[in-house]
Amino acid sequence: MVDLGIPEQPQEATGGVLTAIPAMPVAGVSAALYGASPHLVECPGQRYSIGWQDSRKVGPCFVVAEISAILGTVKVRGRFPLTEDGWAEAWRALVGLDGDAARSAAARLAARAAGQRAIADRARLDADSVCYLRDVIFLGGYLPGTELVAGRPYDLRFLGDRIAVLPCRGAEMLVEIPFGDVETVDIGGPGLVKSGGGFIGGGFGAAGAVEGMAIAAVLNSLTTQVKIKTIMRIQGTGYELFALYSKLAPDALRIELSRSLGAIREAQYARADSGVLRKSPARGSLVEELSKLASMLDAGLLTRDEFDHLKAKLIAEA
Repeated sequence: MVDLGIPEQPQEATGGVLTAIPAMPVAGVSAALYGASPHLVECPGQRYSIGWQDSRKVGPCFVVAEISAILGTVKVRGRFPLTEDGWAEAWRALVGLDGDAARSAAARLAARAAGQRAIADRARLDADSVCYLRDVIFLGGYLPGTELVAGRPYDLRFLGDRIAVLPCRGAEMLVEIPFGDVETVDIGGPGLVKSGGGFIGGGFGAAGAVEGMAIAAVLNSLTTQVKIKTIMRIQGTGYELFALYSKLAPDALRIELSRSLGAIREAQYARADSGVLRKSPARGSLVEELSKLASMLDAGLLTRDEFDHLKAKLIAEA
């Protein structure tokens, strides 16, 4: 069945009667559809539906059709021009025949609209994402104003200028952290973790020992499991997040995130160079600021040249 298109906004029903007309669907044209049966919005259990057909007699048109649940046949009850006015006429005809069918069709179109919008949002996110980590387990931490659940998987996206936490395969940003607010991104953990195995060969005589070792080797190969446990720590002013990623070992993940870590480093450098780290009444001691720069250097957020530049600037301004 061919999708008729997606209305822009869901419709509401008042007093059992639809008070608005869904946005006109965009009916695609395909050579394979010429002379075919009407392509209708799926409305399970309803006698009538709305759709479109590329009729050999009148060409492409919107249709209102009656569906026989017993015979499985479709009878076109009305044809309407493939225009905004034609769609409005077709919709009013469906409402006149069966308000319940119209409500069912409107709900189905609205659901498809939401699905299509979600797909489009994810496509835009994919295009904007420098790195996309799926199924990252949130281990805990502190981030004001958020409700991330420890032990639950989330998607972690490194966009061009910020880190975003989203529901798995979702497009709603639950957390957005500008690169300039990131102080540290630590990547570590045990990495590859092996479990199982441990079988040792044995037996009586040389033949028995060889046979036993062969069996042990097979058992070890079948029971040994290697899992990846990489821990990420993202820290900034007023927050600290810990997450588990099981698809890349620490070194491989650092390589995967190298572009994003470089962008974070540039944002930190620009933030510091613009005066964010300059001395102010609320600023800590010179030792604290130098310690912070050293931590950023150790975390890979600053290069040695950037560290030396900022260090000299802090000392000069002290």
